[in-house]
Amino acid sequence: MTIRIAFAGTPDFAAVILKSLLKNDALSVELVFSQPARPKGRGLEIEKSPVETHTIAANIPVHCPVKWSEKESALIKDTAIDYLITVAYGLILPSHAIEAPSKTALNVHASLLPKWRGAAPIQRAIKAGDEKTGISIFSLEKTLDTGPILSMDEIKILPDETSAELHDRLAILASKVLPETIIGHFEDKITPTPQNHEESTYASKIQKKEGRLSWDMPADEIYRTYRSFNPWPGVVIENFKLIKIQISNETGNPGEIISLDPLVIATADSSLQIDQIQKAGKKAVTGPDFANGQRLKIGDQL
Repeated sequence: MTIRIAFAGTPDFAAVILKSLLKNDALSVELVFSQPARPKGRGLEIEKSPVETHTIAANIPVHCPVKWSEKESALIKDTAIDYLITVAYGLILPSHAIEAPSKTALNVHASLLPKWRGAAPIQRAIKAGDEKTGISIFSLEKTLDTGPILSMDEIKILPDETSAELHDRLAILASKVLPETIIGHFEDKITPTPQNHEESTYASKIQKKEGRLSWDMPADEIYRTYRSFNPWPGVVIENFKLIKIQISNETGNPGEIISLDPLVIATADSSLQIDQIQKAGKKAVTGPDFANGQRLKIGDQL
C-alpha cells in the first residue's frame, strides 16, 4: 500500500509534520507547496520557508505560487494524488484545489475544533486561560475550519507554558496523529464527524497593539497575555517590555514598587515579579539591575 500525498505548508510547525510523513513507508509525498521566499529580519534578506527548505533537502518537487490557480490543482490531479494535506499554508484554497485529490483534502489545526477556528488558536487558548487544547484533523471545506473531523487528540496546557513551547508540543503531537489518520481513512476505518457549529469560537490574528498592557490589570491576565504573546509580539507596559516574569502574591497600588531584589511591581489585584525587562531602545536586563538603573525605591510608582 502506497498513499500518494501532496503537502501544503509554510512555517516550522508544518515542517515538523512534513518530516513525519516522509518517514512513513505507507505514505509517499509526491508534491509540496509553500509560500514564496520573502524578506525577513532587519537585513530583509530573502529567506525560504522552513517547509521549502526541508523539501529541497529531501529532493522533492516544491512549488511556491503567490496565488493558488487551476494550474496547481491540475498538477495534483495529474500526479494522481490521494490526499492534499494543508498545515498552516497561508493561502486560501479554492474549491478546485479541495476537489483535486482522489480521496480528500485534509487540514491539521492546532485546537480542539470547533473551538478556536482561525489564525491564532495556540495564542488564544493560552490567553483565554484554557486548561487544554490539542490537534484536530478535518476535511477541508470552502468555509474556514468548518469541515468534518477525522481525528482529534488533546493535551493539557501547562501552567507556565508559553505559546512557543505549546507550539512545539502540538507539532510533535500532530506528527504522530496525522500519518495514523491518513492511513485509517484510506482503509475506511475512520468516519468523519461533523462539527457542532454552535459551539465554535474564533481565534483572530494577533495584533501588535494587543501586547500593550497596564499595571491596572489583574496579574493573572497580564501573565496569560505574556505567555500567549511569547515570542511575538511580547508584552509592553509603560514603554518597558516584560521579557521574563512570574506571578507574586504581594499587594499594593497598581504600578507600585513592592520589592527591589527581586523586583516586584503591584498590579490591580496582586503583583508580578520582574525577572527580566527591557526599556525601549535598550538591552534587556534583570529586574534588580533595572531598578538600580532607574534609581527606584520601594513605594515608587511606575
